[in-house]
Amino acid sequence: MSKLKVIPTTGYYSRDMRNKPISIKSYYQLITTINKQSIEAFNVANLGFYQVGQLLLGAKKELIDDFGKLKKELAEDGLHEKAQERYMKIARDPNIQLNYTKLPPQWTLWERLADLKEGEFELIEDMLHTKVTWNDLLPHIPRLNKIGTKTTTSTTSLGGNSKDNRYELFGLELNAVESSKSSADEFNQLTKDIRKLVEKYDIIELKEKNFYVEADKFLNNAETPDDTSSKDKKKFDKQYSTSKKKGF
Repeated sequence: MSKLKVIPTTGYYSRDMRNKPISIKSYYQLITTINKQSIEAFNVANLGFYQVGQLLLGAKKELIDDFGKLKKELAEDGLHEKAQERYMKIARDPNIQLNYTKLPPQWTLWERLADLKEGEFELIEDMLHTKVTWNDLLPHIPRLNKIGTKTTTSTTSLGGNSKDNRYELFGLELNAVESSKSSADEFNQLTKDIRKLVEKYDIIELKEKNFYVEADKFLNNAETPDDTSSKDKKKFDKQYSTSKKKGF
């Protein structure tokens, strides 16, 4: 532990303006310096998960029966076993091993890349860079753009809404292949128009289906939460009620 590089909580950034002219240039230089320091520290810290994953794979091979004890000790120290499994999955992926220097520091995107099926990585490989997002890549993966399939690694799916409700009059489906981040305004306007239309007719009831939520997250660039922690987990009712179904 004595070899760890510790970044102090005080003194790392300097806001000292002494002996400097009070000007736009002086403030610009100081703010830019601190911002670059912050980004560098953030990226170095975030990319640590890949090194952790590689070390875990090595430990699994070398420790054999004692590997379970290591995982348990790490979990007790704050590295959740679910996170350990995710990091190992990322570290063993051959496509990531060849392209990790091109990827942004967010581990959630790395995990989604590791979940791609054979041949799918090649579809987006040329698009990879350190600023790329999952929403940039998603439209180019046909399997994940089909209505009724998951568009993220979350557990949300169409479920009971996959079949038509007997009282449905019309069905609206997202043309996911043609949709992109630039379609967000059109999507949001469509939502407003439909809600206004429903208010006009007493015989109509609007139900947002599960895929509406997925499409909204995709088009409006919603971030995927880190679910490696048990914090904020909600308990779900074991009882299923048709009155709770959502549909659009």
